[in-house]
Amino acid sequence: MKALTRFAFVFALSLFAGAALAQQGSNDQAWVELKKLDWKYGPTQGDIATVASIGVPKDAMFLGSVGSRRFLELMGNLGSDGKYTFAPRSLNWFAVFNFDPSGYVKDDETLDPDELLGILKKNNVAGNDERRRRGLETLVLEGWYVVPHYDIQTKRLEWGTKLREESGDVTVNYTIRLLGRSGVMNATLVSSPGAR
Repeated sequence: MKALTRFAFVFALSLFAGAALAQQGSNDQAWVELKKLDWKYGPTQGDIATVASIGVPKDAMFLGSVGSRRFLELMGNLGSDGKYTFAPRSLNWFAVFNFDPSGYVKDDETLDPDELLGILKKNNVAGNDERRRRGLETLVLEGWYVVPHYDIQTKRLEWGTKLREESGDVTVNYTIRLLGRSGVMNATLVSSPGAR
């Protein structure tokens, strides 16, 4: 397997359901629980592990690792440690960040989008088995929303996947991998097509 494809596969284990809760009423129990999380409201700075920070503007908010795990669970996703969340106060989209201290990743090979999509679809089947086990709605990976591409100047690998939830809602996961000397910063934007 090529280096960049293997790299993309290792970090493609999480597909996230969308931000449908943001449109539900404030009486909804999950919405009430979301509001109880330890959000840092902007303007402030959010720290991602000990390797990066993100400016949080006035109309946005940020969650650390513990809060992000619970946030993802409340949004109908598989929660895991080491993730950080950035979102507007409206929660009509969100971004999940994590850092993998894997060291340097070679970027001198090309990506095969069809091969990567095949790997992601196999992984989607396994992920749905885990989602069913936990009583969560499954997500079907339908294909590319944005075909994978790598920018050698910025050391950025990007792609967008189109997912369909059991309810029929469509979610886009737009993923960016920033390759650094000590590891890889992963950022995934979770949104509905056309969300602002």
